[in-house]
Amino acid sequence: MYNSIKISDKIADIKASAQALVELAEGEKRDFTEDEQASFDGFVNELGADGDEPTGLFAELKKALKFEAQKAAILKPVNRVPEPTTPSVSINPVNRVSGRLKAFKAKEDAYKVGQWYLATIHKNAKAQQFCNDNGIQMAQTEGTTTAGGFLVPDPLAQAVIDVREASGISRQICRVVPMTSDTLNQPKRTGGLTVKYPGEATAIVASDKTWGNVALAVVKRATMTKVSSELNEDSIINVMDDLANEIGRAFALQEDNELINGDGTGTYGSEAGLLNQLGAAGKTTQGAGDTGWSTLLVGDFHTAVGLLPEKYHYAASWLMRRNFYSTIIEPLKFAAGGNTAVDLENGTRPSFLGYPINFSDQMPVDAAAGCASLFGSFQDSVIIGDRSMLTISSSEDFAFDEDVTTVKGTDRYDIAVHEPGDGSDAGGFVGVFNAAS
Repeated sequence: MYNSIKISDKIADIKASAQALVELAEGEKRDFTEDEQASFDGFVNELGADGDEPTGLFAELKKALKFEAQKAAILKPVNRVPEPTTPSVSINPVNRVSGRLKAFKAKEDAYKVGQWYLATIHKNAKAQQFCNDNGIQMAQTEGTTTAGGFLVPDPLAQAVIDVREASGISRQICRVVPMTSDTLNQPKRTGGLTVKYPGEATAIVASDKTWGNVALAVVKRATMTKVSSELNEDSIINVMDDLANEIGRAFALQEDNELINGDGTGTYGSEAGLLNQLGAAGKTTQGAGDTGWSTLLVGDFHTAVGLLPEKYHYAASWLMRRNFYSTIIEPLKFAAGGNTAVDLENGTRPSFLGYPINFSDQMPVDAAAGCASLFGSFQDSVIIGDRSMLTISSSEDFAFDEDVTTVKGTDRYDIAVHEPGDGSDAGGFVGVFNAAS
């Protein structure tokens, strides 16, 4: 008999085994041995393909989920209230919404998500009937335990994504590519065509654009928040809006932290970020003794702009803390006559030396040897591989004494900094640093 939970657990175990092989080889900086390659190929074959027409275990999982959904529909209680001929969502915004929604664009979407939440997390029969009537899926997702984890409906996923992109800077400045599996080799351009000077009756020597690969392997992230256990029709919209907002903001802040400060350890989901990867040729450092922001001069930033190779200037921008901009950059601009009251009155986007500025409080604070600002084309330097599989699971026991339900949101993606430069040549981004002493 089909059992989606057992199949999901099996998929998770196989993925974990495959990931262990990859991490072992990468940790030893080598390719797979023949035995390791054979094992890895076996894992891939057993898993099959995940997508619209899955194969292998993914196909079995799809069949199991379909079977369970059909079984649930067949076993519906017959003594329930008759279904309406045209299912609809009727919402009174005066009674059921308090204040302006922060995450959802439509209160109807928040209401539907609330019904899904009551149906999946709290096993509410009325909400389960609503989901069945309105085509809202309640199936468990792959890779979860029997404790329960559910792939969220599109409105909730989109609300979290919107909050994440608005709250964080990573997805605004980096290149984002979708991933239909947990690994992906993304091509990157490493060289272009060249112009030749053939003589008369002489064949033209061909030149081809050359490509490299950026390897992406998603890592699961999780964040927890608390939701009131006492939910009703008048509160569900605001509660779901707050849930989406909290999860989206948490993911955004950590993603920015990984992008900027990741050192390859588990603290940052094994991500190696901009500061960790930046090559020595892309660093300009203040003179000895100038260990803080206050001694920075316009010339230090001119030097950084000059370090960046020309091919990256078309999309270059600054990345800095907002308080750094307010206390250091703005005074430098005013002192040099680079800003006017009219600029401030019109609310133009902050810029410096002709390049726009991006802000993130995940950039380092003022400290000796710290990075004051980064500059470059981050879209040409970083790829974020997005698995786009937001899931929700919960526990009523974790904070039992508080009479709340603890909700865990999980997401999967990978960050690859692929143009960091080295000790001889600057890459796609450079940095301005304080002196160490």
